[in-house]
Amino acid sequence: MWFRAKLKRSVWEGENQLYSRRRHRKLLHKKDSLRILLVSVTVMILLMVLTTQPIRLFNAYLSIPANIEPLIVEYRQTDLHSALQQSIMGHHNVLCADVAERQTNSREVLPIPPKFPVRMSFRMHCEDLFVNNIYGTGNVLLMLYNIRLIARLLGNVSIQMECVDAMETRSSLVIPWIMGSFPANVWPGPSASLEDACDSFQPKTAHIIVDDIQYELRRMAISLVGVPSINHPAANFTVKESKERTLQVPMTTAPLRSDVELDDVVIHFRCGDIIELKAHHKYHYVRWSVLAKRISPAARTIGIVTQPSQGQTRKIDNHNRDRCTQLLGPMQTYLQQRLPWAQVRIRNAPEETIALAFSRFIMANQSLAGGFSTFYRMPFYATFGTAYDYDEMGDNHMVSSELMMDLWQNETGLQRILSLFTSDED
Repeated sequence: MWFRAKLKRSVWEGENQLYSRRRHRKLLHKKDSLRILLVSVTVMILLMVLTTQPIRLFNAYLSIPANIEPLIVEYRQTDLHSALQQSIMGHHNVLCADVAERQTNSREVLPIPPKFPVRMSFRMHCEDLFVNNIYGTGNVLLMLYNIRLIARLLGNVSIQMECVDAMETRSSLVIPWIMGSFPANVWPGPSASLEDACDSFQPKTAHIIVDDIQYELRRMAISLVGVPSINHPAANFTVKESKERTLQVPMTTAPLRSDVELDDVVIHFRCGDIIELKAHHKYHYVRWSVLAKRISPAARTIGIVTQPSQGQTRKIDNHNRDRCTQLLGPMQTYLQQRLPWAQVRIRNAPEETIALAFSRFIMANQSLAGGFSTFYRMPFYATFGTAYDYDEMGDNHMVSSELMMDLWQNETGLQRILSLFTSDED
């Protein structure tokens, strides 16, 4: 059964032993030497018993002094859903909340750098997490990387993350590639705001963990699709043994997918729930005319990455995809007409996976966001090329998902939506 053991305390009782010693010293003038000898032997035996009790660590690489009580927090599968909800909807990372609760008995305040060792572990079935979680891979990555970021800011915090099905899912999922054992350390650079980090993963604090993001996701892309050419920046990727020792999934000596055709330019276009089911006020799409202006004239192939119509899908996305299909075809046609020197393809075949989509972004010369989504955030940090986030396009070049949802209800709704996407007007 999956469970979360919130606070697991060690069996050290150093304070009681100290009090006992003080009490014994007071007896020196009252007891005969034999009594003192017996008491001393008893105390020694008690110390031996107490200090040989095991500390319940998931993977004990911390050396914990006998007089310090560690905070050990273990998250299992069912707890990840609540942890994600708290981090995304409540804007309070679970690591901050767990440490603050130990320090102040409140999960709603900011923690301070702990004097006691903190050990946080995550153990999950990654395939089940992908299929049944309402939050997608982008949100999971934001939470897990933010936990590691906060651990550096706080200090004295070690993180253990494990996928029990990592080797079985490494070809299709991203999460296995960031799993590992990360010892406690402190960020050596300028101080950053813990308040910002505890709120959510933000660009202003991303620099603390961006080296790990780049290394881990680039090694995943190389393991999955190989190095595109000797002139590609991926050819200069350097394996770091210090990092390899911490990660659960090893790099491969040959590509896991040898049949992949990569693109010079990759565009992310979000389909799924906000088009087919329910709009969201935060989600907007970039006009295709704006995307076309960003694409280099040197591009020879352009790939539009979106959810596969068949194959690897989340349970929440198992619904009608008619609207997405009605948009992707015209998007491909429009870009092909605007950029006749390049071949435009839609990358949503059944064999397309989350890991492959990330690898496409990472290996592309240009990666463009066709709208707001957490999905592309991490591969954009890790890309060997240049990434363009949606907010760089300008608010006046957006089409809101709420407006699109309203227009779908009209007979001429599709034509009006396509007109918005292809318009060059500001």
